[in-house]
Amino acid sequence: MDTCESRGELHRGTSIRTCHYKLIKSFLRSFGNNGVVSRFNNTFVVDEFTVAATIWVDFDDVDSIRAKVSYAKEKGLLGYSVFQLANDDNWILSKAAQEVDEDHHKRRLLIIVLLSTVTVIILLGIVFCYCHRGTAATITKALYKIRKCLSGAEQDHVEGNGSDLTAFSYLTIKMATNNFSRDNKLGEGGFGTVYKGKLRKGEEIAVKRLSESSNQGLEELKNEIALTARLQHVNSVRLLGYCTKRDEKILIYEYLPNKSLDHFLFDPRKSILLDWSKRANIIEGVTQGLLYLQEYSNFTIIHRDLKASNILLDHNMNPKISDFGMARIFRKYDLEANTSRIVGTYGYVPPEYVRKGIYSTKYDVYSFGVLLLQIISGKRTSCYYGPHENMNLLEYICGRGRSGWS
Repeated sequence: MDTCESRGELHRGTSIRTCHYKLIKSFLRSFGNNGVVSRFNNTFVVDEFTVAATIWVDFDDVDSIRAKVSYAKEKGLLGYSVFQLANDDNWILSKAAQEVDEDHHKRRLLIIVLLSTVTVIILLGIVFCYCHRGTAATITKALYKIRKCLSGAEQDHVEGNGSDLTAFSYLTIKMATNNFSRDNKLGEGGFGTVYKGKLRKGEEIAVKRLSESSNQGLEELKNEIALTARLQHVNSVRLLGYCTKRDEKILIYEYLPNKSLDHFLFDPRKSILLDWSKRANIIEGVTQGLLYLQEYSNFTIIHRDLKASNILLDHNMNPKISDFGMARIFRKYDLEANTSRIVGTYGYVPPEYVRKGIYSTKYDVYSFGVLLLQIISGKRTSCYYGPHENMNLLEYICGRGRSGWS
């Protein structure tokens, strides 16, 4: 039984249920008519009852109840200590108190839902920003930390650590390439597409945009940035910057107007522009670039994808080695290493690499030998030759050599 010491006391407890009043009724009826005395009046709701002259229960009249219920609602209180013995099921205060309780519950539920929704949105935004910025942050770290392949390499200063590279915005690259227009396309391959671009200051650039389906993923992108950024040689392509905004993987290089060597070697009309003097110059330039990678750079670098399409030509037809996505840094005094992942281009890959996964500086020497044969013969590695067209390029040339080129 809920009683109160002062008439109409407000409280923050739960609302009073009808079952309580039924118990009070039974209690009062057990005394009979003579045992229950009204202190003030016999209105619909009386002010106070006394039971057996000793037990008393306080009540408010209807107007007081209504006024105090209104006050309770206004103050957000959850209950009101008062009883009504008549007409339990329509008890005004109990209903009002329950409404206040329900309103408060709804408000709490609404606040919880709103806070949860806002929290989820904020968390999703943080995750998106983290993932989006994480790519750029990872690449930036790669620029300052080339793989520790040498003993004591941790103490060596890595030249070309990427501090001069520019992190281009996506909008800048989009404007430079005229929204990656087909008219700006220089070439296309399994890795993606290369576009010609022009920055606001008039500098021409080559934009390598990796496709989503490219085999060259983030690891290869970091590798290419880290390696190309530190190469300082006239026969290696110069990296200007990168862009990783909007989940893009874009590299920005110096622009070389004559594209790649394969555009000349395997085109019957353009190949006549490669006289023996130019071919010898290209061979010498690639040799110097390869010698730099293996002997004269701070680390020995194995390219692992040396081929005609990765030899770019400047306006004077001087060659520059490009595309270091598959390259690996090698210890100066190590002879070979193993890998379970076979990479490279068919026809340029040495047999021991295919069979056992062994690679070394000899890998690039083998690829260079194939490239040398292509520069001299103008033939592709992907075709078959001979009277029955059943020999690859190496078999064909070796056979011609044995027969005295007859």
